[in-house]
Amino acid sequence: MKRKILAILISFYVSIAYSAVKNPTVNIVDEHFNAKVLIDDLHSPTNMVWGYDGNIWLIEKQSNQLSTVNPETGERSFIYTPPLISTEAKRPILLSFVFHPDFLKNKQSDYLYLYQSYNEINEDQGVNQTWGKISRLTYDNSTKQFINEITLLDKIPSNVDRPSGILRFGSDQKLYLALDDNNEPNQQCEKTMAQKIPSVNDIVTQDFSAYQGKVLRINTDGTIPEDNPRIANIKSHIFAYGFHFPKDMIFSGDHFFSVDQGTKISDELNIIEAGKNYGWPNLLGNAENTNCDAGLILENMPKQTQLPIKTFSDTIEPSGLAYYPKNGTIPFLQNSILITGYKTGTLYQIPLNEEVNQANGNTIAYVYSNNHYQSVLISPDGKNIYIATDNTKNSDNLGAIITFTQKP
Repeated sequence: MKRKILAILISFYVSIAYSAVKNPTVNIVDEHFNAKVLIDDLHSPTNMVWGYDGNIWLIEKQSNQLSTVNPETGERSFIYTPPLISTEAKRPILLSFVFHPDFLKNKQSDYLYLYQSYNEINEDQGVNQTWGKISRLTYDNSTKQFINEITLLDKIPSNVDRPSGILRFGSDQKLYLALDDNNEPNQQCEKTMAQKIPSVNDIVTQDFSAYQGKVLRINTDGTIPEDNPRIANIKSHIFAYGFHFPKDMIFSGDHFFSVDQGTKISDELNIIEAGKNYGWPNLLGNAENTNCDAGLILENMPKQTQLPIKTFSDTIEPSGLAYYPKNGTIPFLQNSILITGYKTGTLYQIPLNEEVNQANGNTIAYVYSNNHYQSVLISPDGKNIYIATDNTKNSDNLGAIITFTQKP
C-alpha cells in the first residue's frame, strides 16, 4: 500500500481555560435528569471520545480542529489542525478520529488515527476532486507531541458538499470506517453506489469508488484483512453494505451497532454483521423504498438480508450513539442504546434484550431542549452523560457540552 509521509510536529497541549460559561441555563423538559453546561462557545463540537488522559476529545467542525475538554473544569485545549499539503486545494477537513486500543500501554502502538476529506487539484480536468483518507499520527511521549503523519488508505470517494465518515476500532483491533452513499437527496436510486461491489480489477488498481454506502474493515496498516467476508465472491475492505448515511457506530464487546439516517423517514438502528446487505436504496427501514422507480434500481441488485432492530418513523436526524452498560449506575438506562437526535434535540433510549442483539421495548425520550444535539458520551463510571450541541442560530446553548446527571 502506497504511503505518503508528512513529518509534522504538533504541540500536544496549548490550553485555554474558560472562567465562565456564556449561557449557563439549560431549559430541558425532563423529570429524570439535572443539566449543567460544562463549556459553551465551542465551534460546533462533535465526535466526542473519552481520551486516555481522562479528558473528552472532540472535533470542532467549524474551526476544523481536534480539541480536548476537561470533564470537571471545562478547560479546553487545542490539539491538532490538519496541515495544508501542496497537492491539495485546501486544508483537509477532520471528520473522525480514534485512538489505538493499546495507546500508551508500552506495546509500541501509541497511535491516533484520523479520517479526513480533502480536495485534490486536477489541473488536467480543471476541477478539484474530493477524497477521503485514513492517516495515522504517532505520539512521542518524551516530547509530548504527535509526529509523522502517515497516510494508510487514500482516494476514498467523498461528498463535496457534505463530507462524512465515522472511524472506529473494533473489539478485534481492526479499523472500521462507515461511509455514506455520496448521493444527492433527489438522486436516491439511480446514482447510489450502496449496492455496487468492486471488481477484482478495482481492488488491484485501488479504485475505491464502490466503497460508498459501505462499512469497511481495515488492517491498521490500511490493507485488507485476510478474514474479511467475500461479497459476490470478491474480497475487499467491505465488511457490510447497503447504507444511506451512517451517522455513528459503536462496539460493545462483540456487538457492533450503527445508526443510519433515512431520507425524511425511517432512520435505522442496525447491528452490523460480516457480509450482510442492509438494503439501501431498495429498502427504507423495514419497507420498500417507494421513492425509487423500479426501473432505476441497479440490475441484479443483491437481495436484502438484514433488517434494522429499530426504526424511527419520522427522521430524528440521528447524530450520536452510545451503549449504556448493564452494570451502569443509572438503573433505568441499563443495557440500552442511546441516540441523540440532531433535528429533535432529544436523547432516545432503546432498551436491549439480555443477549444485546435485539431491541426490547419501546423507545423512550429524554432531555428535550431547544438545541441541536450532535454527539453523546457516557463517563467511565456511568454517572454522567455528556451531549454536544451545534452552533445553529435560535438554539439555546450554542457550541456547548451539557452534563446530565440523574436526579436524586
